[in-house]
Amino acid sequence: MKIQKALHRVRVHDGLDYRYWFLWSGKRDALGQYFTGATIKHMPSQKLKEVLIDKPPFEIQKRTADILSAYGNLIENDQKQIKLLEEAAQRLYKEWLVVNDIPEGWEWPNLGDVTSVLRRGVSPKYDNSGKYLVISQKCIHQSIMDINEVRRESNEYAPELNMQDKDTVICSTGTGTLGRVGQVFGVYPDTTFDSHVTLVRTERYSNFFYQAIKHQKDFLMGMERGSTNQQELYRGVIEGLQLLISPQETLNKAENMLSEIHDKITTLNPQMGLLVEVRDRLLPKLMSGEIEV
Repeated sequence: MKIQKALHRVRVHDGLDYRYWFLWSGKRDALGQYFTGATIKHMPSQKLKEVLIDKPPFEIQKRTADILSAYGNLIENDQKQIKLLEEAAQRLYKEWLVVNDIPEGWEWPNLGDVTSVLRRGVSPKYDNSGKYLVISQKCIHQSIMDINEVRRESNEYAPELNMQDKDTVICSTGTGTLGRVGQVFGVYPDTTFDSHVTLVRTERYSNFFYQAIKHQKDFLMGMERGSTNQQELYRGVIEGLQLLISPQETLNKAENMLSEIHDKITTLNPQMGLLVEVRDRLLPKLMSGEIEV
């Protein structure tokens, strides 16, 4: 098997638990000081050889890795459950509401006709001591908004721009993330979003509309406009997105089922976030010896 030039392969010897090396190398700034380059960071082979690592007795390495790996297993289990729930929601939407021939009584409204809020966010002046949290494109991974990537600011914003449970968020600027669709799971006081994100909010059927928008993410990803470095997904494109809507009885049943899935993910997501937070706090303390194992 060939190794890409952008990668280094590290094989630990018998005196180092490979899980411990993996955990240590993942610590914040553990390897950062060894990277070079202004625009594109890289680590030459010689620099990698110069990396100094903490190497406590093997038994301490093993116990440290056991503790942190247990958290990792719980986090992975939550991630798998969330993924399965997301897949179930997508299957439900496709089976119930994606049809080749439009039945009688079904409609094709534009997204702009069914939303109560559809707009870009604020242009923040970031302040680490600020009261308010600001969501950026980095916070939108696959389906779930990730609060761990959030930043702070002090400026107040319009009440309607505060994130609400079941809101849909769409990455709307830049290459790589443009057109990515996510949803808000849970309540986030004092939390808004920046101008690179479009908020979509409906008064009813929020989970249905989220799935309908996500179903057309490939279309959205192909609707970028502007130069290579500043591509935009314009509001008019999102407003004009056509959605197939079934009669109310079918729509109500689908929304109820999708809401059950949403609520399960809403329970799992903060639980997983708490596990990540505890693990990340334990990591430096365990590996520095501040907490004995």
